[in-house]
Amino acid sequence: MKFLDWAKNKFKKKEEYHEIFLEEPKAEEGIDIKAKREIHKELQNIGIFPKIKYYVGHIQVDFAFPKEKVAIEIIGEQSGEESSFLKKKYSTLKAFGWVVYGFPAEKVYMNAKEVSAKVKKIVSYHKKE
Repeated sequence: MKFLDWAKNKFKKKEEYHEIFLEEPKAEEGIDIKAKREIHKELQNIGIFPKIKYYVGHIQVDFAFPKEKVAIEIIGEQSGEESSFLKKKYSTLKAFGWVVYGFPAEKVYMNAKEVSAKVKKIVSYHKKE
């Protein structure tokens, strides 16, 4: 049985699939991990269910909307080397035809509802019928 068939049988609703990613936060987690949990929870609350840790080619994005080719990245503090890596990552995604929106982890963590509303607008704008 293919994985996709197994997943469809295992999780009848999108909501069930996404709930498996919600675990209790650990005290030692960084702000970026906490922010990703918060925004994920808020997106679900408003009825948006992105793909999590989605691969576009060889590149992993935090949250993806494949149909719209929109990636949402939660960006923690970056060193110079990490910043350079992100620029390459985003330019590669652009080459694949994706649009990337990045949000600072601290802002997401402190204002998850506000950011999730922005993400909803972004996805609606890029919706392909």
